[in-house]
Amino acid sequence: MKKSVSMLICFILLVSLGINVHAEEFNDLPESHWAYQDIMTLAGEGTVNGYEDGSFQSSKTVTRAEFVKMIGKWDRAYEGTFSDLSQTHWGYEYIMWSGLEPEGNYIYPDREMLRSDVINLIWKRNGSPENNDAPYAISKQGTNRDATSWGYTIGLVQGDDGFNLRLDKALTRAEAATLIVRSRTIIAENKQYHFKNVVNENLLAQTFHSVFPGITYDKNATITYGELARAVMTLGAGGKPIYYDSSSLDTHDLFEHEYAKDLYVLANKVWGSEYYSQEKIDQNANLQDSLSGLVYGLVRRGGKTVNLGKLDAFYEDCVDAKSTTMENLCLSYAAAGGVKLTAGARLSAEQEATLGDIAALLVQLDEAAGLELGYIGDAMYNVKLNKDLSVYPANYADYASVIEGVPVSVYNLKQEATKPAEYYTKANQCAFVYTAFLGEVKNILKSEQNVNVSFTFYPSLTYEENGKTVFIVKCTATSDTVDLNSAFSKFLKEKTDLKAVPNKDFFVAFETYQPLMDVYLPSTGAFIKSIIIPD
Repeated sequence: MKKSVSMLICFILLVSLGINVHAEEFNDLPESHWAYQDIMTLAGEGTVNGYEDGSFQSSKTVTRAEFVKMIGKWDRAYEGTFSDLSQTHWGYEYIMWSGLEPEGNYIYPDREMLRSDVINLIWKRNGSPENNDAPYAISKQGTNRDATSWGYTIGLVQGDDGFNLRLDKALTRAEAATLIVRSRTIIAENKQYHFKNVVNENLLAQTFHSVFPGITYDKNATITYGELARAVMTLGAGGKPIYYDSSSLDTHDLFEHEYAKDLYVLANKVWGSEYYSQEKIDQNANLQDSLSGLVYGLVRRGGKTVNLGKLDAFYEDCVDAKSTTMENLCLSYAAAGGVKLTAGARLSAEQEATLGDIAALLVQLDEAAGLELGYIGDAMYNVKLNKDLSVYPANYADYASVIEGVPVSVYNLKQEATKPAEYYTKANQCAFVYTAFLGEVKNILKSEQNVNVSFTFYPSLTYEENGKTVFIVKCTATSDTVDLNSAFSKFLKEKTDLKAVPNKDFFVAFETYQPLMDVYLPSTGAFIKSIIIPD
């Protein structure tokens, strides 16, 4: 009897304290579900409920009203009104006490809650701290740069690969519960995460290989000044053989070394003439010189103009960054562009650079300027690498690189044994042959079909197959209507049912009728093998 009375008293006390003794069980949520514990935590707190049929529906996307109920009320209320929120809405109180940012005078209570909305809200509830610790390549992905940088640096939002945050995507109910519960621990721990340690190792390796295919990637390996100088010259050559201006090389000063010419150029153009020595060439390069060298490589290559901006805006821990005007400009460009390896304003300039560090820099420089090449007419442009490994083609290793915006179906056109990477340098050297052909095709479409198009030629999407050359180009038609059968009638062997959308990119695979043996490919020298319309 006494035991029963005691248990009853305990139960009454727990209820009076607002503690849910037994969290609601959901008939579609097994204990093995990856978010089970987090969902049950919120259910126990009373901020998460199931549906009338007893289900939780963990994979259903969460609305803005549902999310602010799940996270609980803030300590301050919104004093105004919203044009799309009446007091009869079930979530009225939660929204008014949420801190959720409106768009104009609209709060959109029943719209899906985006990941960017979540980060902005949690950041706001934690004092809206100014934060510029994450690289610009990260912070620019959000609608609030301070909130995104803060969320990334403390470990709240880092995506699946440490780079693609997918902040424009909605959350499921399970994801929302996990993020809310996890945020409590993360914010309490107040750790600081660094980009170079967070970004996915496979993404680093793929980016490095795309830029420097001749160097074996080992994230922990260091790089000498001679090796770095050669890598920079390779980057600057844009996929073509390295050109050394003999008029600027004092051959009498060159000592015997594999990388002597490369170091001579970098020393005199960027790092300072004192760097050109037999002692320096085999020393390990530091981060400051690695970064200034990589930016110089982009400048040397041309393509999309790299706006170096103003002087003296380099990282606070740089040493002798004014050795040359070019070094000053390159480091200032990187610092102003938010290129970072670690959180904060410092570069760790004098620290020895590893290949992992260089790969992390390349990921950001690609996002800023583009590290792959494309040609529109006679002009060379920098294009970005695809940095989302989740949408890579299975045969990606056969190519020199995978380009942003090119669908997987384009990469799947080739035969299994074909290796386009082996043809990359030749395609780059002969880019003028293909662009001249495309120029003729463009003129024919305009004069005979009154169709305006632009073509982008990619050396990385060019290869030899069965003795013929296949080159896949991006095509954008700017005419109001585009009838592919009519427009490309001279180049199609068979009619197509595909429909092009004006001002939307599609891809055309040309194949030469004969092996390409000349520096001129006439408009009659190739036909359309395939047309790909992206989804």
